[in-house]
Amino acid sequence: MSELVKSFGELLKQFALSVDIVSETTFNRVRDYVVEYMRNELETAYFGLMTRSVIDGQPGLQTTWSSADQGSATTIRSGDGYTRQVSLCFDQRRALWVVSKDGTPLREVRDPDGFVDLWGGATQLPMYMAPVDEPMQTSIMLPLVRMGRPLGVMYLESVAHVEATPVAKGELMTLADAIAILIELRDANKSQTEGTDTAVTQLGRFLRTAKFPRLTKPNLFLASADDADIQVLGILREVLAEYDSMVSVFDWQEIADAGAITSQIADRIVRSRYGICYFSEPDRSDAGHKYVDNPNVIFEAGMLHALINTPDAPPSGWIPVREDDSPPAPFDFADQRIERVPRDQDGKVDEERFRKQMHRRMTALLKEDGGR
Repeated sequence: MSELVKSFGELLKQFALSVDIVSETTFNRVRDYVVEYMRNELETAYFGLMTRSVIDGQPGLQTTWSSADQGSATTIRSGDGYTRQVSLCFDQRRALWVVSKDGTPLREVRDPDGFVDLWGGATQLPMYMAPVDEPMQTSIMLPLVRMGRPLGVMYLESVAHVEATPVAKGELMTLADAIAILIELRDANKSQTEGTDTAVTQLGRFLRTAKFPRLTKPNLFLASADDADIQVLGILREVLAEYDSMVSVFDWQEIADAGAITSQIADRIVRSRYGICYFSEPDRSDAGHKYVDNPNVIFEAGMLHALINTPDAPPSGWIPVREDDSPPAPFDFADQRIERVPRDQDGKVDEERFRKQMHRRMTALLKEDGGR
């Protein structure tokens, strides 16, 4: 089993297909893993499951679990229309990814035309019913279907505007398939087999340790010395700001959380897919060079390289930046070109040239990684 390739959804579905019996306790533990995963990956503030039921003698849906410990029930239709967006999702077996057209919280939308379905472009959606008293910006609903039989709906809500990326949609569909299998097994009401508990524990270990594909923007770690050239750092930050829609930047100099700075840096490096390391800092030893390589940045670069690249692969995924007037590099970059800070005879940074260099490298970096 490859931890670099498998997603959590694939692992969960593999687990669901490998067990014969799922007790209520087992189902609840697995569901908690899914909730933890969704909170980390899509910033979900609410997760709920509704299953088919009979409400006032009519086909309906009823909440069987919610992260807010509260639920509701609804008929599928009222008059000629659907009662809620979740009812449409269930009845038409159609996934929905709903946001508002103008960026306002969903509960403030009063016109059916004010909703946008980022999944399949559904129009004239029913009105939104808030599951909890929070200004949700994104509502994601997926039908739970097993062997052609609709079982219910899985839905997630976030106070953030979450984009419907192809990776996220594929992962959520896999998760919905897995949960549908588990619901069917749970509803069989059979006793738990001996190996089930071990399998669930292993699933939790995979969630905490495996490297799963990101569902949101990947992270880029910007490493530099504490007294690195502020003009060079300013240009790097300006260039990275232009790629804001594609990456989230972790700049170590902007870490303001309380606690040990070393552990916080390590945490951000582990969560990053890309990196830029500006190695140089002023040489105050009068050893004949204006700059030297900062040992902390060298160490952080080593961590990035080890995490991003497999042992037998050529270096990729991060960009080294270094000053020319430095001692020989204490590391081997034979397979990866260093971006050198261009300066004129007076030592001033050639800003235009440096920006072009970094634009070229960033564009190439993201293009090469586009299929991951």
